Amino acid sequence: KPVSLETNSYTIYFKQPKSGIVYCSDKYNVTSIQTDWMYASDVKFEDLNEYCGNLTSISLNNSGQNGDLSEIAGLRLTKLSLSHSKATGDITSLPNRYLLTILNISNNKTISVNTQDLSICTGLINLNLNDSMATGDIANLSTLTNLETLDVLNTSVSGDLSSLAGLSKLFYFTNWNLQNTWSSQDLRPSSSKIISGQFRFATATDTDNFLINMAKCQASDRKQIYFQQSHRTSASDAAVSTLQGKGYTLSQLITD
Repeated sequence: KPVSLETNSYTIYFKQPKSGIVYCSDKYNVTSIQTDWMYASDVKFEDLNEYCGNLTSISLNNSGQNGDLSEIAGLRLTKLSLSHSKATGDITSLPNRYLLTILNISNNKTISVNTQDLSICTGLINLNLNDSMATGDIANLSTLTNLETLDVLNTSVSGDLSSLAGLSKLFYFTNWNLQNTWSSQDLRPSSSKIISGQFRFATATDTDNFLINMAKCQASDRKQIYFQQSHRTSASDAAVSTLQGKGYTLSQLITD
């Protein structure tokens, strides 16, 4: 069923479980494929590489997707989303990964990625590695100057949130397993976005410094911060009031 003639987009609706093959007569001009929540779907990666050279967006979340990343090595993707899929491989098998603006391999335990291998992906805006095989130091991501959201929860990624203080567009970060530090009340430039999400700090001084620093920064649309029982002192009382005045909810803070 055509959804948009202008974009030449088609959607297939199933009223009951079905099996079969979807035939695309204009495969050479396909630029985007999405099979999210189609649990039995399995797009053949080798066919994409051979016939869909114009493909820039692949979203195959919550599907039965198989295949190895090496089979789509020739594609110049800007979006790759394989959350809850069975796809395998190593991110280094994608030589054009530097073109990515969105990468989501959350809840996938068969794709290998080290943060060092993503340091060339300077166009990344959204990076979701939650519950994946991701490893490495988050400091390797300090080159991603366009990054806005980063989720590395339930991974083997190590490091310190403070190493990303210079990423002015970053407004959401999640990994509550790291013991973060924040060395200065001016570590992050005031022209940067306030960082929300779920994280914790090693000491009350780190939390105070972070809160005072964020109070000087710019608000975003995501205004919930979970501090995972981080301690703070009265030194950050004014900063807390300022952030709340900007619409932020600050949860799981312990005032000493």
